[in-house]
Amino acid sequence: MFYRLIIASACLASPAFSEMDPCVVGSWRVDPESFEMQFKQVSGAEEAFIEGGLVMSVGADGQSSFTLNDLLISSRVAGQPRTVMFLNGGSAFSLDPQDQIFISILDHMQISVEVHIPDLAGIPPMEMRFTEDDLEGVSGIFATASGAYTCNESELVLLPEEEGSIPYIWYRIEPEE
Repeated sequence: MFYRLIIASACLASPAFSEMDPCVVGSWRVDPESFEMQFKQVSGAEEAFIEGGLVMSVGADGQSSFTLNDLLISSRVAGQPRTVMFLNGGSAFSLDPQDQIFISILDHMQISVEVHIPDLAGIPPMEMRFTEDDLEGVSGIFATASGAYTCNESELVLLPEEEGSIPYIWYRIEPEE
C-alpha cells in the first residue's frame, strides 16, 4: 500500500495531530546503501561510504526525532580530495498525517560535523555546527521531502518525489527487552 509522505521544516509550535499510522510508529535505522545512494545524488560524489548510526524515531503522538551517533560519511567528488565527516546530534520534529499525507514541522536541530581531508597532509579537522536556522530554504534529509511510502513490520520505504531528498530504505529497530 502506498501513502504520501511530506517532510517540511519550519520552526512552529506543534498543532494537534491526526492519528498516526501505527506501522510507522517506532524506531528505524537507515539502510547504509540507500543513504550512500541519496548522498551521491545530493553531493555529486562519485564515491561514498557511510557507516554508523542514523536512527529515526516516530511516536504515536507524532513527536519524532533523528539521532546521529558517530555517523561516518567518506566521499570523493571528481577532481577533489577525499572528505571524511563524522556527524553527531539530532533533531526533533512533529509528524501530522492528513489524508495519507504526512507533514513534518521541525522543532529543534543540533548537529555537529567534524570534517577531515586525509589526502591533504597538515590540514587540521574542521568542526561545524548546524541548527534548524541553517536549513531554511534547503531540502534534504533534515529539511524537506515528499512522496509515497510503504511500511510493514520490518521495513519502511520512502519514495520521494524529489530525487535524493531522503534515504529511501529504513529498517525497524526492535525494542530491547
